[in-house]
Amino acid sequence: MASVPPRTPVVVGAGQINQHREDPGAEPIDLMVAAARRAADARVLEAVDSIRVVNVLSWRYRDPGLLLGRRLGVADFSTGYSGVGGNVPQTLVNRACLDIQRGRVGVVMIAGAETWRTRTKLRARGSKPDWTRQDDAVPPAANGDDVPMAGPAEQRIELVRPAHVYPLFEQAVAPRRGARRRSTGAASGSCGRSSARSPRETRTRGADNAWPPSRSGGRVRTTG
Repeated sequence: MASVPPRTPVVVGAGQINQHREDPGAEPIDLMVAAARRAADARVLEAVDSIRVVNVLSWRYRDPGLLLGRRLGVADFSTGYSGVGGNVPQTLVNRACLDIQRGRVGVVMIAGAETWRTRTKLRARGSKPDWTRQDDAVPPAANGDDVPMAGPAEQRIELVRPAHVYPLFEQAVAPRRGARRRSTGAASGSCGRSSARSPRETRTRGADNAWPPSRSGGRVRTTG
């Protein structure tokens, strides 16, 4: 059996925390700490030399990786913070693998957390989160470049939300996987809607089935 090259990236642990308490109090960094401890024992965590965090939308941290490392007792590590985008968790994994292969780092931790449910509950009570605020003296973590989610043409016709764009992906990939036109039309037509539409309904022009969607209901624009 051939030996494995010593710089081969290997996933050594994974942890996930779902908070469903009735009166939740944990902030995003708390969930990351708990997930990290679930992923690996203390000896592995102490060996981490790079912590990279997926952009947090439910709270603003200057450098969440720094907070996470200190909470876990990591001694010497670099930090990184991603841009915004649904692709960034996998992008962080890909870059971590490349950095390990090239000898830039030895053990990488990738983390992320959101607490929108908590914030929604607090807002409903008229309260604001009393969560960690890093001092302005803390330099912001190196932030990955934000990938534009839409170009000028898409923005002009308001083709910007995932539920608007994914049907286009379906139409593009369906022929390659041999999907029938009828089933593809039904899947694409129902994307982002509360109820499914048939291909015929999807093709029918009307005030509730036009692009871009009319805000007032009195004007219909369609594409041919």
